Amino acid sequence: MKDLDRVLELLEQGAEPDAIRAVLDPEGQIPDMTPEQIERFERRLHDAVVGERRRFAGRRRVRWVVSGGVVAACCAAVAALAMRSLSPPGFAVSLEGQAAAMAHDVLAGTPEPAAPPTTSATTSATSGPSPRETPQ
Repeated sequence: MKDLDRVLELLEQGAEPDAIRAVLDPEGQIPDMTPEQIERFERRLHDAVVGERRRFAGRRRVRWVVSGGVVAACCAAVAALAMRSLSPPGFAVSLEGQAAAMAHDVLAGTPEPAAPPTTSATTSATSGPSPRETPQ
């Protein structure tokens, strides 16, 4: 430990022992890059930056699409709730009943369409009484 402390103390003072200088000198000298190496480094750096920008733009596009879908769903929910709260009491939207009634109101003067026959009346009229309905 004393040797390590002594070496650190010498390094702090700036004077390096010859044995340490022999090890540190080759590591401290970085050769200059050739023009081909510089060009290759710049090309790889540029490609990495472009790739990162493309990934970021793709994530941003996905965020915009998801955000737009959420906003559209919220607007549809608000419109549905507003229509429901502003409709008269007992108003139910159904394709058969309310749509026919609304069409009759709009086209005032035209006769209301006849109600479709019920299944029990159709069955008893065409095939006679069923075995369950016969008196005993």
